[in-house]
Amino acid sequence: MEENRFKNYTSWYLRTKANLRQLFFPKEFRIGPSAWSPTSINALEKLLQAISIDQSSESPAVAGKDTSKKDHMHFLADVGTGLWRIRNKMVKPGTNEPLEEMRRVYRHLESTLNILIEAGLEIQDHTDTPYDPGMSLRVLTFQPTERVDRETVIETIKPTIYYKGQSIQLGEVIVGTPLIPNK
Repeated sequence: MEENRFKNYTSWYLRTKANLRQLFFPKEFRIGPSAWSPTSINALEKLLQAISIDQSSESPAVAGKDTSKKDHMHFLADVGTGLWRIRNKMVKPGTNEPLEEMRRVYRHLESTLNILIEAGLEIQDHTDTPYDPGMSLRVLTFQPTERVDRETVIETIKPTIYYKGQSIQLGEVIVGTPLIPNK
């Protein structure tokens, strides 16, 4: 019982400290409290710890079940892809700035993505990068495009996702090719 009371006090203290720290900044720069509850954050941390267990063995968190390490990696890739797509819908085209109506929610999305990045997830968007046939990408189509002078990725359908340096999802892209001038 004493341990529970200490945990509750520590949690209250950290929340209060974070809220008071915001008072040092002008009102327009203050960041509101996280939309994630401590319980949700703990559950996500436990999931990420379960995934980071040696890949040759099944995670102890799911021992005795049919869920494997590969399933966890697929799940993590799906979550990463979903968050990447949501982020792309929330920003102004061609920039990293959120749309005005998405500004408040965007901060929460960014904090969630930062948690995944700190845990070892890397999400690569290939849009506007030069294409080389040796790249580890799944090209869905080559499309003649006016605005390119060499083969360039013009759209990323699915990003490439790495977890702790290991590829867990191959990117899917559309490659723009230069138009062949008519003679």
